[in-house]
Amino acid sequence: FWLHLDASFDVVLSDMAPNTTGNKHTDAARSTALCETALYVAQTHLATGGHWVCKIFQGADFSRFRDEVRCCFNKHSIFKPRSSRKASKEIYIIGLEQIKGASYCPDTASGPPSATKRPPSMPNGARSSPN
Repeated sequence: FWLHLDASFDVVLSDMAPNTTGNKHTDAARSTALCETALYVAQTHLATGGHWVCKIFQGADFSRFRDEVRCCFNKHSIFKPRSSRKASKEIYIIGLEQIKGASYCPDTASGPPSATKRPPSMPNGARSSPN
């Protein structure tokens, strides 16, 4: 549905998580793919200076993704709630004051975006609706 929105937002908040498999590498990769989708929505629909918050499971692609976020926002931070278990890989990436015109970096699974800037696809087992 968000592909057809003709609106801008002050904040994009993503608390999405993939259906977990129990394999930490697979779960982290799926989480990163969801976050790339959320970042794409932010890049296409955030108002100038808008903010973005996204839950992610730390994994092999975390540093690369954090660098993408760093390129898209004037400020960024990583936040792990105190209520989260120490062993949990679940954290939040926060981007403040979006830089308009920052280029979209493709995800590693889908390769480079086409000339029409296709959004990243949802990973297997993930849903784009809130239900």
